[in-house]
Amino acid sequence: MSELLVRVAADGRLVGMADLRVGGSAEDAITEAKARGAVELWAYGDDLAAHGFEPADGYVRLRAELLPPGEPIDETADLDRIVALLERCYVGLWGHWRPDRDAVARSVGRTDLHHLVLGDDGLCRVDMADRAIDAPGVAPEARSPERYAQLVLGACALLGPGPATIESWGDPSATIAAYEALGFRIEDRLQGWRRSLRPPSVSR
Repeated sequence: MSELLVRVAADGRLVGMADLRVGGSAEDAITEAKARGAVELWAYGDDLAAHGFEPADGYVRLRAELLPPGEPIDETADLDRIVALLERCYVGLWGHWRPDRDAVARSVGRTDLHHLVLGDDGLCRVDMADRAIDAPGVAPEARSPERYAQLVLGACALLGPGPATIESWGDPSATIAAYEALGFRIEDRLQGWRRSLRPPSVSR
């Protein structure tokens, strides 16, 4: 079967992730995820409804050959602030794990990786070498297509003229449409699925 990853999701739950697009058994993944204590299973796959999965917003990669001018936003190298934003900005979204502080510290030490912020409710990582905009994130109470677009415009201002990619996990169609309105086009899209592994509640 496909290798199963089990980690703590951004919202603190233990969640499994499996790629079931080519080979691998959905039922085996479900069984193993339950055995390892996961309360939910995320998956890539073509049609997993027959195995009790529900469709979820999955992975999307977009690309623009020429970026819009952009609008600069603040940048931070404060590790505590970045970790706090990483913990807040992806809660409830498919495909996002709780950040590892040591890994984040290593990323903050990179001169080619910048962390852009919108106050205390938005974060966007920009890899200057790869011209990649990595998973713009917004805290649940502040999420809107406009806020996501503001993060991307901040990244565009930092990157300057030329191409760039955006990678997105778990973002709804309205957010993807906001990126397209800025001139990005979808290069790749993978359907996401999610299945609760909790036993059904019993009504009295």
